[in-house]
Amino acid sequence: MLHTKAAKIYAKVEFIRENNKIVGYVISAVNVVLSGVEIAVGLTLIGSMTPLGVLAGAVLVTDGANGISKIYGVQP
Repeated sequence: MLHTKAAKIYAKVEFIRENNKIVGYVISAVNVVLSGVEIAVGLTLIGSMTPLGVLAGAVLVTDGANGISKIYGVQP
């Protein structure tokens, strides 16, 4: 899909610093895009109205929403 330009990679890199040294990094925006695709595929499966499709679609929608809420959700 990347060759046909139907999909693009979006990424956000956040560096983790300690004492002015970079000790790690986090790539977060890729997860948001993948979670959105996961929700879209899940809704398509739910729309198929077969018992297995509805079950698999519900799992995908829930997992996709969980992935988005991890990044944008309110942290305690």
